[in-house]
Amino acid sequence: MSNKFKIDYVCRDCGGVLYNTDSFDGTCEVCGGSLLKINTPRIDPKSTGVPNICFSLTDLDDEREEKFRDQRINRGFDDSETWSLDYTIAEFIIPRLERYNELSNKVLERDDQFIEKIDKFLTAMKLSVKDIDDELSEQERCQQAEGLEVFPEIFRRLWW
Repeated sequence: MSNKFKIDYVCRDCGGVLYNTDSFDGTCEVCGGSLLKINTPRIDPKSTGVPNICFSLTDLDDEREEKFRDQRINRGFDDSETWSLDYTIAEFIIPRLERYNELSNKVLERDDQFIEKIDKFLTAMKLSVKDIDDELSEQERCQQAEGLEVFPEIFRRLWW
C-alpha cells in the first residue's frame, strides 16, 4: 500500500508555487528561493463524491479494490477504467462538450455546420454510453458512426 501522504514543496519567495516531487535540490526551480515542505493527504478520487472525475468500474467490495485504490491515488485512475475505454472516454467527454457548447455559444461566432458537427459527435458519445446497457437500433448505429466520423474535423477547433 502506498504512503498516505505525498510530499509537496511551496516556495517561500515567489508566491507559493507548489512542487509535487519526492526529491529536489532544496531550491525553487522558478526563482531559486527556499522551499517549505508540507504534507497533504492523498485522497482516493472514487471516495470524494465529486462527479465525473473517477470512472472506476468496480464495486467497493471487489477483491481488487485495494490495488485499484492505490492506482487511483498514485496515477489518478485505475485499471478498470481501461476495461471499456470507449465508455470511459464517452463519459468523460459528454459533460465537458455540453459545457463547451454553452460557453462557446456566448463567446464565439461559430458557423452552423461546425455546430451541427459538434452535435453529431455529442450524439455519438451519448449513444456509446447507451450501447453499454442497451442494444442500439440500426438508425442509432448510423448516427453513432456519423458522429464519430466528424471528430477529426472538429477536434482542433474545440477551444474558445
